[in-house]
Amino acid sequence: MNRVALRTLIILAFLSVSGIIATQLYWVRKSLDLQDDQFNHRVHVALNNVSQKLIANTNKKIEIETLNRISNNYYTIDFTAPVKVRNIEEYLVTEFRNQSLLEPFEYALFDCTTDTLIFGKYIYSLDIQNIEHIKIQFPQDENYYLGILFPRKKSYFTDDWTILAVFSIVFIIVLLFFAYSILTILKQKQVGEIKNDFVNNMTHEFKTPIATIGLASDVLMRKDISKFPEKIFHYAKIISEENKRLKGQVETVLQVALTDAKKIQLKIEELDIHDIIMQNVNNFEVRAQERQGHISTNLNAQSTHIMGDKIHITNILHNLLDNALKYCDKTPQILIETKNKGNYIEIAIQDNGKGIADNNLHQIFEKFYRVSSGNRHDVKGFGIGLFYVKNMIIMHKGSISLKSKLGQGTTFFINLPIKK
Repeated sequence: MNRVALRTLIILAFLSVSGIIATQLYWVRKSLDLQDDQFNHRVHVALNNVSQKLIANTNKKIEIETLNRISNNYYTIDFTAPVKVRNIEEYLVTEFRNQSLLEPFEYALFDCTTDTLIFGKYIYSLDIQNIEHIKIQFPQDENYYLGILFPRKKSYFTDDWTILAVFSIVFIIVLLFFAYSILTILKQKQVGEIKNDFVNNMTHEFKTPIATIGLASDVLMRKDISKFPEKIFHYAKIISEENKRLKGQVETVLQVALTDAKKIQLKIEELDIHDIIMQNVNNFEVRAQERQGHISTNLNAQSTHIMGDKIHITNILHNLLDNALKYCDKTPQILIETKNKGNYIEIAIQDNGKGIADNNLHQIFEKFYRVSSGNRHDVKGFGIGLFYVKNMIIMHKGSISLKSKLGQGTTFFINLPIKK
């Protein structure tokens, strides 16, 4: 799948999911508004019936001034004059039951002049048997209003919220699965690109020594070559060196495969890390000097003995120094420093090479990963060196990190436990 198609797929999928979310939120909102309207309508019908019953029980001409909804769960009724409220609880319970309003409620009578509470009660059960008649007397020359509160109104929507919650959980699961699928596609695409790059690099790396061996073999098969023994030796040496190069490349790939499968057996012994560092420095100093460069050391660590596999510890330093030279597009200047940090020895390998961009740092230790340089093969390698380095350091119970700035170089920090 090419980039345009993948980008189009992600955009369309994102728009689809956004549309589903927006539609769900819209209908949830409409559903809640509808339920709230239905609840409010039932309360108004019930309270209007209660008011009519209260008015019917008095000899005076009394009217309802206002039936207000103060908040989403609080209602008030104002009368033009006091009414007989002896049966108010019975009226409220009966009318609420008739309207299927079975939630607990609280009612109270307030003096309109002073806004003080005259009487109030919390009704937790709409059972007619529990109804009490109000026996207190009210002044006939004062007006008052009735307040009705539904403190647990949210539970009125419990069943609907349960259905909505189940639907939302299913939707979230689908959304997470969709996100996981997109991430998997992106990851597989990246892995595919990395593997293709690895195959291209490996093909390029193998073709050069194979071609050289082929040319040298053709020369050695010429009939007149026996007259030039020095040429026979020269071309035989080329074949031998290229053969070693091929063998080394194959061994590198196999070694990483074993590392990935966790089948490497370490031969642990006591090592002096400074000795191994200096051995690698001596091996690479010639390559640095060929480019007018230099490898300097600042070995300040006092405790230098570690427990490790000599071959793999040597390979770790070899890979990092090799990268420091390969990825340097100027006169190479490499500095190796050591110091003790608690129970560890820290090895810092600093170069002045190309550096690594911030967006590539988190992938630098992944298998087969190489910083993209298009179709150019100006830097040889398979993209498995740092993967091997990190895994070997972890197997030695150590850690590795790096700091890098594009165009200014990179510093790798290795921490290995010292021998106690």
